[in-house]
Parts: sequence; structure tokens; C-alpha cells
Amino acid sequence: MRKSAENNNIFACVVKGTLWGIACGAVSLLISAAVGLSLPDPEKYSAPLALAALFISAFVGAFISAKKCGDNGLRAGLFSGVLFLLVLALAALGFGASIKPLMFAICAAVILVTSAFAGISGASHKPKKRRKF
Repeated sequence: MRKSAENNNIFACVVKGTLWGIACGAVSLLISAAVGLSLPDPEKYSAPLALAALFISAFVGAFISAKKCGDNGLRAGLFSGVLFLLVLALAALGFGASIKPLMFAICAAVILVTSAFAGISGASHKPKKRRKF
């Protein structure tokens, strides 16, 4: 029997949605790599394609988190964005990559705005009842 959206824990919803977003990010990075390698100058387009894959995966993770949580869409989207940023920072530090503070701040702001928008659009809204005259 499936649990209703109200009975789901917001933390579990956010973790599941963020994991789906990370999986979507891996797939979109593979697609971006294929597109980038098919272009005449791959190095020129590698950064924009990687950023597009990053923002798409953050959007998908927040959208799925909001869908699973139900009415707490904005909160689930923002929590998913923060968790996504935490995973991103830990992965960069774990692989020994240097983090440029300005670029990370810009990406963090865009990821949080994207996640908030995805959370709002992914939340389940109850349809308004129309009055019959």
C-alpha cells in the first residue's frame, strides 16, 4: 500500500529527489559530452554544457522532491538545492578539485533559485472549486 503525500517525511523526500537529480545529472553530463565532442571545438563549449547539466539536474531533483512531499514544495525544493550544493562541494573536495569562491557563489545562487522554482512548480496544488450559479 502506498503512503499518502502527507505521511511522507520531508527529509526522506528530499534525499530521494536529490538522488534522482544526481542520476539525471550523470545522464545529462553524458549527453553533454557527446554533444560537445561532436562540435569542432569541444573545449569552447565544455563549461556551458557542464553548467547546463548542473542546473538541469538541480531542477529535476527539486521537482521530484516537491512532487514526493506534496504541499511543502518550496521548502522541499530549497532543502534539495542545499543538499545538492553540499554533495557538489564534498565531491569537489573529495576529488581534489579547487573551488573558485566566486564561481561557487554564483552557481549556488542559481541552483537555489532554480530549486525554489522547481519546488513551487512541482508541488501538488489542489484545484479550486468553482461555484455553480
